[in-house]
Amino acid sequence: MLYTAAIMVCLIDKPRTYDNCQIINAHFKYKTEEQCWLAINGQVQYQGENMLKVGYELVDGKCIKWLEEKSDI
Repeated sequence: MLYTAAIMVCLIDKPRTYDNCQIINAHFKYKTEEQCWLAINGQVQYQGENMLKVGYELVDGKCIKWLEEKSDI
């Protein structure tokens, strides 16, 4: 499998639009969805307080699956 992680943050008290939101992408690929979510949770813990200080709030997080598992049949 191949997963990538992304977090969407938006300006607090502003409409959720292209101009008011940002996507924070992970710089790694993950072999399992669990590893991907651990990375997202770690990033939220690491940046959560700083995001609020600069006026952003966490809106969403996603682990995106890019490849299917191979079947050995």
